[in-house]
Amino acid sequence: MKDSRFFLRVFRAISIFFIVAAAFSGCNPNPETEPYYSNDLITGDYFHSIKQVNPDTSNSLHTADNNWYKDAVFYHLWVPAFADSDGNDGIGDLQGILNNLGYLQNDLGVTAIWLSPIFRSNSTSSNLHGYDAIDFYTVDSRLGTNDDLKTLIQQVHSRGMRIIFDYVPNHVSNQHPWFIQSAGSTSSSYRDWFIWRNPRPSGWTGWDTYSDFHGPRNGSYYYGIFWEGMPDLNYDNPDVRDAMADVFLNWLNFGFDGMRIDAVKYLYEDWNTNGSGYADQPKTFQHWQKVRSLLDEYASAGYAKFMVAENWTSDHTNLVQYMNKDAVPGFHMTLDFPFAYAAATLDTNALNGHWQWVQTSVVPAGGWMGTFTSNHDNVVSRPMTTFNGDAAKVRLQAALQLTGPGTPFLYYGNEIGMTGAAGNDINLRQPFDWTGASTQKSDGTSLLSWHKALITLRKERASLRRGAYQLIKNQGGVFAYERSLGDERTLVVMNTGAVQSTFSLTLTQAPEAVHTLFGNNDVSWSSGSSVITVNNVAGYGVRVLALESGATGVTLMNDIPYGSGTPQSTVSLMGTLSNWTSGIAMSPSSADSSILEVSRSLSGGISYQFKFKEGSDYWYGWLELSSAYDPTLVQAADISGTVIVLSQFADAGDANHNIQFTPAASTSYIFLYRPTDKHWCVVLQ
Repeated sequence: MKDSRFFLRVFRAISIFFIVAAAFSGCNPNPETEPYYSNDLITGDYFHSIKQVNPDTSNSLHTADNNWYKDAVFYHLWVPAFADSDGNDGIGDLQGILNNLGYLQNDLGVTAIWLSPIFRSNSTSSNLHGYDAIDFYTVDSRLGTNDDLKTLIQQVHSRGMRIIFDYVPNHVSNQHPWFIQSAGSTSSSYRDWFIWRNPRPSGWTGWDTYSDFHGPRNGSYYYGIFWEGMPDLNYDNPDVRDAMADVFLNWLNFGFDGMRIDAVKYLYEDWNTNGSGYADQPKTFQHWQKVRSLLDEYASAGYAKFMVAENWTSDHTNLVQYMNKDAVPGFHMTLDFPFAYAAATLDTNALNGHWQWVQTSVVPAGGWMGTFTSNHDNVVSRPMTTFNGDAAKVRLQAALQLTGPGTPFLYYGNEIGMTGAAGNDINLRQPFDWTGASTQKSDGTSLLSWHKALITLRKERASLRRGAYQLIKNQGGVFAYERSLGDERTLVVMNTGAVQSTFSLTLTQAPEAVHTLFGNNDVSWSSGSSVITVNNVAGYGVRVLALESGATGVTLMNDIPYGSGTPQSTVSLMGTLSNWTSGIAMSPSSADSSILEVSRSLSGGISYQFKFKEGSDYWYGWLELSSAYDPTLVQAADISGTVIVLSQFADAGDANHNIQFTPAASTSYIFLYRPTDKHWCVVLQ
């Protein structure tokens, strides 16, 4: 009995010794069986051995203005869909961008470009995803070469434009060499570059309804918040922090002017939670503050770079925290998701409240917003789809973006009215419609011309770029606001209804003068008065007025009456009466340019099938358009002939939703289509 008590005392003493020793040695528990990293901020050096800030002066753009991004108009360019230079594989490339810099700078007027991911990835579809990198240092061969990229940067800079890249720090492809080595052996030096657990933790279902831990691989499960093909990196490992810092330092030194940063919320996790701690952790904020300090070194060297966050949230507090938390600067700018949602419904109440917040909370904190109306993700549909082809509403939305607070990011193709429905992101990444762009360049009422005029106005008016925002009136069908900077005052007046209207506005301060910059010059004002009457504003129309003395020049764009103007989509007549591959392009009617027409000689007694195709992806056939048969188009298009009545069409179309038509006579028929409301009819000449 005494012996057993003795050995029990010895066992307890030895156990206590090892527990205390482990505590003092800093030993971690098994990293694959339980959480093992502290949630405390990292002390000491955050980065340990990284590249130096050393911009290549032959590729980089020198500037004395560290806030140049506030004056920019960005073009968000989905590289694989923009321009295929060789025409062999249908994949856009860097040379295609080089070939079309004139379109971007001269025909549209943007001043900066954001490239979608261009580095080697595991994406296999022709419309490359690109966010699953396998090599951060090499341009994907399907898009070009590193030399092509160098030339592109140099040519962009030679035009006085800027260019930024898409930096993806949260994850890599499961085919990246780092992950392959990490998954291959528990003793690999890359094992701790990713988060491994055994057994699989419960509760972690942020994006995957089953689990964000995938596998097993060699008996363990790895963490990937988006999907199994993109494992998250482990930023608690200082080697990971250094490696990913080297990536962006390499490309900023190479010559890029900044970076849009993907999925900024998810770098660190709180493993003491049951799955709720997957975003917005204190060390994530710390990380971006440390990155900002490195970017500030570029500014000190005279080559100011900036970073803009993809912080997908409408939470105002959270948005500000990524730009400034605890009085420490982080991102220069965050993409403006609240604006995108409000603009998609033309919700001027929400926009006014949001812009008031930008002025009172974001700007004082040293932050800035990057506005967009759609992008490559399923945030909202492209504007022309959002507004069901109503070009006037698309124009109004564009004016909100280009005259409101923040830096505009125009998604490729929106300037020409390309369509695409959110829900499946491939819909938003279709090939650019170069035929439509070519048509619109020479049309002063086109959506492209509208964007170019507003961008020109923004370049000319500092108040539209950096000025304060003040609401003038948001009721009675008008949304009016003033942007001011120093002595420059700009009044923006928008008709939020479809009916032409006149609006009386009372300003807080009488203008020195009133000069029309955009829209019809139809204003009533008496010198010294604070009341301005803006007359006969077209439905969903826009007027912009200068209120300071000395403003000169003619208006950049006259009013476009609601329902008129050249259709913004390229429309083709597809089917057995032409062909199902390219179809026959339709042209604006000389009597009403909002209506498209095409003539075809058909044989009597033969059954034909057809559809109307807008842009690159939307097809309109019988079952979708049974209520859109509209014989009044004939009068609007001023065409003489016999309208083919509805009863002569097959009453339900065929299984492919094609419109079926068997002409009675062998002669010429005119097909009419109006993109704004999808109405159509056929006329026997």
